[in-house]
Amino acid sequence: MKIKMLISCNGAANPEGSVSMVYKKDEMYDMSQEWQQKIAVNLVASDLAMEIKEEAVENKIVKKGKFSL
Repeated sequence: MKIKMLISCNGAANPEGSVSMVYKKDEMYDMSQEWQQKIAVNLVASDLAMEIKEEAVENKIVKKGKFSL
């Protein structure tokens, strides 16, 4: 889960919560581990962050050919 901070706030920086960090406004964070996802859900629920949804990008191959007039 990826989030973008709407407001700066303090939060845990490790699974034990013994280290804290500032989650800064307008920064994006990849919250991929289980303990990070719990933080991300709470930040989004508190309107401190928003979830970033990634859209699948479809690759298209464009062939260049010769055109006859």
